[in-house]
Amino acid sequence: VMSLVEGVDLTRWLVHSNPPSHTARQTILEAALQCHRLDRAGIDHRELSDASKHVIVTQNGPVIIDFGSAGFSSRPKNLTSLLNYIGSKGLERVRRDLGLHKVERQTLRRYKETYSEKDFEALLSELKLL
Repeated sequence: VMSLVEGVDLTRWLVHSNPPSHTARQTILEAALQCHRLDRAGIDHRELSDASKHVIVTQNGPVIIDFGSAGFSSRPKNLTSLLNYIGSKGLERVRRDLGLHKVERQTLRRYKETYSEKDFEALLSELKLL
């Protein structure tokens, strides 16, 4: 199923539109939640390491698009890919302005082993999104 998603790519929205801090944090949190849901469902998007091309920010929040390369996996990497993208050099200023921290490898590993709500919340807490 295809439909037009009108909005701005995540990078442009974060860097150039200079959204209010609480809105930007909420948008990243919602994108992370969508990634967590995909992980729990065993669906790997496979292209979220460059979320600027695959996450569109609409009036209603972020939307993950372009599932052309997606597939089922026992080890999906949606959330970890998104967090690597958020942790990239190009978003360093945004991260600093929003007070976001990098997530330790151990926390990421624990999440990838369980995909549990508890480990998801621990990840968000360490990132300082909660």
